[in-house]
This record gives sequence, structure tokens and C-alpha cells, in this order.
Amino acid sequence: MKILDRYIGKTVVSNVMLTLFLLVALAGFFSFLGQLRHAHGGSEFENLLNVFKFVGLSLPRWAYELFAPSVLIGALFGLGSLATHSELIVMRASGVSIQRISFSVFKVGLLLMVFAFVLGDVIAPMAEQAKRGIYSSDKSNYVGLWARDDNNYIKVDRVNLSLMKIEGLLIYKFGKDRQLAYVVQAETAQYIKGLWQLENVQQSVITNNKVTIHKYKKDSWKKLIDPGLLGVLASAPKNLAVNSSVWSLLKFSKHMERHHSDASRYKLAFWSKIFKPLSTMVMLLIAIPFIFGSIRTTNSGQRLMIGVLVGMGFVMIDKGLNNMGLAYGYPAIISAGAPSVLFALIGLYYIRRLN
Repeated sequence: MKILDRYIGKTVVSNVMLTLFLLVALAGFFSFLGQLRHAHGGSEFENLLNVFKFVGLSLPRWAYELFAPSVLIGALFGLGSLATHSELIVMRASGVSIQRISFSVFKVGLLLMVFAFVLGDVIAPMAEQAKRGIYSSDKSNYVGLWARDDNNYIKVDRVNLSLMKIEGLLIYKFGKDRQLAYVVQAETAQYIKGLWQLENVQQSVITNNKVTIHKYKKDSWKKLIDPGLLGVLASAPKNLAVNSSVWSLLKFSKHMERHHSDASRYKLAFWSKIFKPLSTMVMLLIAIPFIFGSIRTTNSGQRLMIGVLVGMGFVMIDKGLNNMGLAYGYPAIISAGAPSVLFALIGLYYIRRLN
């Protein structure tokens, strides 16, 4: 059976990776054409080099987002080719049950799950971090934000994540009596060797209806904004699941809850990161009934159409339920997990009918 497992695994993985490569290459091509409009400010060679850098560092993001549909389409092609060449019939005639063939497919699914997790939790966030600031006008690298840390309310005009630098810093410190104690303004703040280095600092201390102003050229703060959470804070809500790791999203969700702030978006992004690798197994579960059903007599074009339609349906339902969950306040685990559970139940139902 080990030979059978290896053969089926090799067939599925090779077709999944080929499908992923083609989809990511297509996304990269259209992105390349779009990025040519933003390439300016330097020589033609520098502009073209920046475009290649930007598109190249975007590949892990697209690979992560397109991985589940790629698994479905690749599995349909791989297992479909085995069915077309009657190899599945030979396996069945040799006494190998549908359950045993499915088990071989699910074994390689575990490997694909690990790959999806590493891709989404390590590679894609690192690539997204690296591509910030490639263009000097890249607005995703310069965003304003508000943050809260205990009794400190922090306003930031701009954040340069590639340099871990803050511009236009304003801090409101409230006492235990909820009265404003002091206000700190700084032109810039940069995280260097475990400390926030502030420049051109003005501190306004408020006591007994009196304001005392202190000015410093430089100042060092050990505690300001957790640098590990700065990327989460500065990310657009729609990019949270790609730009952040599971640990940083969990940590920031707890941080928001501690301060009685709305953490729904961060919880949804966290659970989406958890269920994304699991969706690869769900796609394999969906593929198996098709292979042992009527699809074994279809050609590659029809398999592609089926894979694209089912994959698009999964993505649309996933995004739709996520948005509904945020709008109506459903628990994040339900909004993120419902599509995978729904498609898994459908797959199990049809596998049971085959048996």
C-alpha cells in the first residue's frame, strides 16, 4: 500500500502545484501590467526593477489566496487522469476500496495543509513586509492609526513599517480618575534595539488647571506600541489574514479585549488563518465524489470548468459569510469555519452515497 500511497500522492501533488503555478503566474502577469503605471521617479531600469520586486514579493500572497481552489482543480486533474486511463478501475479490481484510495488522498492532504499553513503564516507575511516601501509613494506603507495601551491613547499620522518608524506621534495620558494628565508630541519615533527613540519631543503636563511644557531634542521610551503588533495595527482590515501571523492576530485580539475594544475583525482574521489550511482537505473531500462519479468519463476541459465553478463558489460563500458575520455580529469561529464545514458535509454525503 505504500507504493499506492506514493503514486497517488505524487499524482495529486504534482497537479496541484502545476495548477497553483499557472494561477499565480496569471495573477502575476496582470499585476505586472497594472504596476507599470505606478513605476516612476527613477530611471527606466530602476522603475522596471521595482515592478519586478513588487510583483515577485506578491507571489506568496496570491499563492496563499489561490491555494484552496488550486487543490480542488489539481486533484480533479490528477485523479481524473487516473480515472481516464482506467488506473482507478485497476485499483478497485485489485481489491482496493474507495475508502482506501480516499485515505491515500487525505494522507497527501495533510502535507498540503502544512504547506498552506507555512505559506500563510510565515512566507506571505514576510513577503508583504518586504515589499512595503518599494515605491516611495506606496500608501500602504504610510498609514495613520489610533491605538490604546492602558491609559494611553496614541495617535500616529504615518507609519513606515519597513523602517519601524512613526511620524507625527501624539499621546494622551489619562490618570486613574480619568482626567487628562499630560500630552506628549513627537516629530518621529523609531524602534531601535528594544527602545523607541523619540525626536523633537514636547511634553505638556497638566496639574491643577496649570499646563507645564517640557521640550526635549531626544527621548527614549521602553513602552509605547508593541512593535510586534504594529503591522497588525497598520494593516487594512481586508489584508489582516495575509499580512499577519496567527500568533500576532491572537495576541492583538486579546489586547483589544483587554481594553474593551472591538476585536471582531482581528478574531475573524485569526480564525480564517486557522481554517484556511483545513480548506485544502475539504477541497480533496469534494474532489473524490466527482472522480468516482460521472466525471471519470469527462475530458480535461470539463474537469477544469467543474473545478473553477466549485472553487469560485467556495471562495464567494467564504467571503460572503465573513462579511455577514461582521455585519450581524456572529461569532468569528462560525463565520470563518461555516464554509469549510458546509462543503465538508457535502463531500461526506456524496462519498457515503458512492459507498
